[in-house]
Amino acid sequence: MFTEKEFISEGSILRGRWYYAQDRSDAPCIIMCHGTSATIKMCLTDYASEFQKRGFNVFLFDHAGFGRSDGKERQIINPWVQAKGIADAVSFVKTTKEHNNGKIVLWGDSFAGMLVLTVAALVEGIAGIVSFTASCGLKVMNFETPEDDFQTLKEIFNAGKFEELEDFSR
Repeated sequence: MFTEKEFISEGSILRGRWYYAQDRSDAPCIIMCHGTSATIKMCLTDYASEFQKRGFNVFLFDHAGFGRSDGKERQIINPWVQAKGIADAVSFVKTTKEHNNGKIVLWGDSFAGMLVLTVAALVEGIAGIVSFTASCGLKVMNFETPEDDFQTLKEIFNAGKFEELEDFSR
């Protein structure tokens, strides 16, 4: 059993499902993200239902441009836009405190397995990460000054200047 929810990310309405914990409302919330171009109806609903039965709240949503979510472009995979959507989902869940205890776990499948690792590094307050069959990108990054490069990536991510980052969709 779930309730339809929506939130805003980068000017687009992202739509998803909230599975309320069956045994308590103050449970942790697992934000589940599907990989590549999948939608919530394709593969994660069974997992969400099982987590719900075991006492977790679950929020599952479609990335921008996929499934029921709006987006500037349809069916275009931009990892930075998807990562920002996950970060905005975290903010959305934090505003629904009556339905969770503030502990947020990110669960990503495939391509989103990589994205939840990125988001957890950039967003504070994540209690845990599950990176399920994670993709690890198309190339290996070679940071010469890791702390400076990480700070630059974080500033670009937080400012939403995704055009400054590599776009793997083309």
